[in-house]
Amino acid sequence: TLVTKIVLFLLIFSTACYQENEALNTALEVGKSKLESKEFDAALSEYEKVAKEFPQEAKAHFELANAQIQTLKLGPAIDSYSQAIELDKDYTEAYSGRGILLLAVEKYEESLSDFDKAIELEGNKASNYNNRGGLKIKTGDLQGALNDFSKAIELDPKNEAAHTHRATVFSLNNEYQKALESYNNALKIKSNAVTLNNRGSLRYRLKDIKGAVKDFELASKADPQDPNPQYNLGNVALETYKDYAGAISFYDKTLELSPRHTSALINRGIAKQKLTAYQAAIADFDIALKIDPKSEYAYSKRGVAKLLLKDFEAAINDLSMAIKLNDKNPESFYNRGVANQQLNNTEKACQDWTKAKELKASEAQKMLDKYCNQSN
Repeated sequence: TLVTKIVLFLLIFSTACYQENEALNTALEVGKSKLESKEFDAALSEYEKVAKEFPQEAKAHFELANAQIQTLKLGPAIDSYSQAIELDKDYTEAYSGRGILLLAVEKYEESLSDFDKAIELEGNKASNYNNRGGLKIKTGDLQGALNDFSKAIELDPKNEAAHTHRATVFSLNNEYQKALESYNNALKIKSNAVTLNNRGSLRYRLKDIKGAVKDFELASKADPQDPNPQYNLGNVALETYKDYAGAISFYDKTLELSPRHTSALINRGIAKQKLTAYQAAIADFDIALKIDPKSEYAYSKRGVAKLLLKDFEAAINDLSMAIKLNDKNPESFYNRGVANQQLNNTEKACQDWTKAKELKASEAQKMLDKYCNQSN
């Protein structure tokens, strides 16, 4: 009968679909095993084969995109997510994945569109709100970001990432106690090096030095390969305890873990300068400038070191470059004024100190009174 034929057709069709899905999943497992063993190029090759073998399967293109991300092929990964979405307009994970990549390449409007779509499809998934909240931080919509992270916490109170991100927003809004509470909540859910380090930085800002040091030490134990806790411990030693030798030791450890950490190089140079090791300090500033030729801070600090070595012309050159890169730093104007005065360029010195005074340099007025016959 006709009914019998239809039932038989549907049975055969269902069996064929099941077999095809089984074949797809089996093929994807090969790539997955390569990813798990960190054979990223081999995994990518496997997923490319799967996408060619199953061109109408959205999942094949989705998994290819994930493999392309592992090999930093972001453009092709965006294309693969787009292909997955073309085949399945309701593929929430593909919208989320593409949105994250678009955020990474600073295509914010397109990223927002994808995150909005993911939330439209799955409005009960906390990670979708986390993703959109991260974008809103980038675009300066802090209230929107706070709303998204709060919604994520409402959906999943134990979502550690949402608590951490909300702490970031509170910090950016200068609501430090709320930020601290959010970090505490995140750490109750899951303790990790990044959150401990961030809470330590907040405690340091709040003048809770002992609490900050404890967090930095715990963070370093949690992840011995993370350079940031060592760097922050160096800053505490340098700025709070004036333990310059101790600071250098922490910065040494930071640079062992991250040789291109320019802030550690500059701060180590400052610590060496405090110990009157001026040439050693200049060597650190030199390395920092090779890594980041536009570091105003490195030029400014190297200028100070040369000033202390009485190499006034060289000091003026560095301080002038620092000013060219950032004409809002009163220290650079003040110190260039000192170098100019040492070379008897009194008029230029007075101009520099006048500018330093405008920028609220506390010592500038004394120099103006002494050398420029100016008063309040």
